[in-house]
Amino acid sequence: MRVGDLVTLSAYGKNVKRTGWVKEGDVGIVIKNELRAGWMNYRIMWNQSASIRGSKMHYETRGSSWDWEDYFDRRDLKHVN
Repeated sequence: MRVGDLVTLSAYGKNVKRTGWVKEGDVGIVIKNELRAGWMNYRIMWNQSASIRGSKMHYETRGSSWDWEDYFDRRDLKHVN
């Protein structure tokens, strides 16, 4: 995936707890990709889902900060057709 690609959550991404903050059926654009700890990670600007940066995290309902991960693995995403 490259910067500028339109993406949505894959079937795998929909079933991962750390991506639960992304709204069902939301579409986003890849704004950054970088190699972190040996893995390619992607930063997505979502159309409908609120950014978690700077917003209050509700740990009592969402668990740890890992459940609010804002970088995505390649397997979490798929291209929009």
